Amino acid sequence: MTYQYVYMLECEFRTGYKMFYIGYTFSLKERMKQHKKGIGAVATRNARKVTLVWYKKFIGTIGDGMREEKYYKKFTKQEKLKLVENFPEKFKKVIKCEY
Repeated sequence: MTYQYVYMLECEFRTGYKMFYIGYTFSLKERMKQHKKGIGAVATRNARKVTLVWYKKFIGTIGDGMREEKYYKKFTKQEKLKLVENFPEKFKKVIKCEY
């Protein structure tokens, strides 16, 4: 068992459309570098602006991480917004921005 993170990104596209992306990782810092470089998820690769808006750190197995990710992906948009609203601003971070 090791530390893991389930996280949420807000992705903004050139059209103005915004969506949430949820994933999990063992290293939040390294995963954010990958998102910035366009490695991995198509949703974040094609977004003009990607912002880390929420994360949760926990101890568990790979299976636990997958279950956490699946759990949060089932949230409605309103439930996701509630998580974001209650998350401290100082931990939110713009990962990628192309203007």
